[in-house]
Amino acid sequence: MLAATPQCQNCIVKQLFRYALGRPETPADRSTLEKTLETFRGSQFRFKELMISLVKS
Repeated sequence: MLAATPQCQNCIVKQLFRYALGRPETPADRSTLEKTLETFRGSQFRFKELMISLVKS
C-alpha cells in the first residue's frame, strides 16, 4: 500500500506543513519536519496527531 511507504509518509508531512504555514519548507525547517514525521509514525499515522504536532512546532 502506498501509505506504508516512507516516501508517502514524508510527502504527507511536507504537504501539510506547506499548507499550514502557507509557504514551502526551507533547510531551517528540516528538524521540525523530522520531528513531526517521527511523531506521525509514533501515533500509528493518526492525522489528528500530525496536525497537533505541527501546531506545537
